[in-house]
Amino acid sequence: VEEELKGYRSILSPIRRLPLEILGEIFKYNFPTFLNSFDRKRLRNLGRVCQRWRDALRSVPSLWK
Repeated sequence: VEEELKGYRSILSPIRRLPLEILGEIFKYNFPTFLNSFDRKRLRNLGRVCQRWRDALRSVPSLWK
């Protein structure tokens, strides 16, 4: 039962309820305007967390200039 509850908690996490556009804006404010190689690596790593985060990052064109 505990394991099942863990699965439901992650689904109901508040960050999962944010629209992709809002999540993308939050990510955008954590990176400088001009990305160096270290920032680009951080950006790629953030996109590897899950499909939703990857989609949120892709929704912000200024991060991929």
